Amino acid sequence: MGIIQTIAATLFALALLLVWAMGGWHTPKSWKEQFTEANPPAPRTLTVISFNTSWFYGMGSEGPGYKPVSEEHFLERIRESANWIKSRSADLVFMQEVDFHASRSHGVNQLREFSKLSGLTYQAEAISWNVNYLPFPYSPTLQWGKIISGGAVLSRTPIKEQTVSLLKKPDANFFLYNQFYLFRYLQVVDLGFGLAVNLHLEAFDSVNREEHFRELKQWITKNADRIWIVGGDFNTSKFEGLNLSPLKRDEDSEPTFPSSGAKERLDHIWYNPKHLKPIKHEVGSSLKASDHHPISSQFLILK
Repeated sequence: MGIIQTIAATLFALALLLVWAMGGWHTPKSWKEQFTEANPPAPRTLTVISFNTSWFYGMGSEGPGYKPVSEEHFLERIRESANWIKSRSADLVFMQEVDFHASRSHGVNQLREFSKLSGLTYQAEAISWNVNYLPFPYSPTLQWGKIISGGAVLSRTPIKEQTVSLLKKPDANFFLYNQFYLFRYLQVVDLGFGLAVNLHLEAFDSVNREEHFRELKQWITKNADRIWIVGGDFNTSKFEGLNLSPLKRDEDSEPTFPSSGAKERLDHIWYNPKHLKPIKHEVGSSLKASDHHPISSQFLILK
């Protein structure tokens, strides 16, 4: 084989390896899943928790300071978090950055483990990051490999259906980088008596995050007359200039990130004031299982 043929064969093999590592070509999309025909009545009160779990790794989950840890490290933090949420008698839990059989967390289905321990048996998952091999962190001995991760909703009452929208990635990113980059998402869950939206918005590109806000606002406007609640990692505390009507957001300004010394309020719970009246808010500042603190809000459902 001549040198040109050798180079061509090598490049072709590298291209195949790249496509395999990406797990296919990723573009924004939406899908719907039906779970049950049950239509439970609205409860009198609703306790809602939002928690970016950072796949139960803790500080260092974003790369800097990362080092591999044992499976027991993750299981202990899942237990700790589930006990905290169980002690609040949560009815609805929004989770972000949950691993579903990812190599970096020893293949544990974290949603399944958390569901068993929290006692919240109704669940819906939204896979927003699915690659065969992620070469990050960049040190070859630390790379995360297979990633299946995303968001999840746990509920005390049956979930009728969900619609998941994977949102556009930042235009500023190199196109191949975006193929390995996670999707941000809106996960809309129909509880029968109302709608719940779990979200994770863009962290590093403010222009892209504003695009995500516009999609959220369109959804809110469309469902203005419904009982709905929105929770998740908004990746910002700055909402100036955004027309948020008719929604309201939690009035607690206590910071949630980073858990080692929180300085920013990135996590929020928003609600429709036509149907929900807040009773109390709480930030779980004692919980260190993630690089975020969980937040909790209790509402009275107005008839």
